[in-house]
Amino acid sequence: VSGNFDCSRNNLKTLEGSPKWVGNNFYCDHNKLTSLEDGPEVVIGGYYCYNNKLVSFKGFPEDFDGYISIIDNPVYNLIENIPQEKWNKFIYWCNELNAIDDNGNVNDEWMEEVYQKIGLKYED
Repeated sequence: VSGNFDCSRNNLKTLEGSPKWVGNNFYCDHNKLTSLEDGPEVVIGGYYCYNNKLVSFKGFPEDFDGYISIIDNPVYNLIENIPQEKWNKFIYWCNELNAIDDNGNVNDEWMEEVYQKIGLKYED
């Protein structure tokens, strides 16, 4: 998709069938998603996945530096106290190190490593 892709407000439980490349913003907000797996691998603009049931960042594009809107998800409590300019790297390292399992449980050892990677001190 060369422009925006919007699949918000559809009661989606998965992103299966999503485009793999989005040239601007990707909107999947206001659904019932617990994961971003099967979503786009590349999003050039913003990624709007707020108001879902996300328990981890799995499936988030690996090399992403755009705007993220992820409030109103269970996983938001892990990122809300991190400076927004570090969110993209935080998400990347959480996924890279498997710091959060599929049920939203945090591995404190790996999360401490995530925090070190982004230059913050982890306090569990």
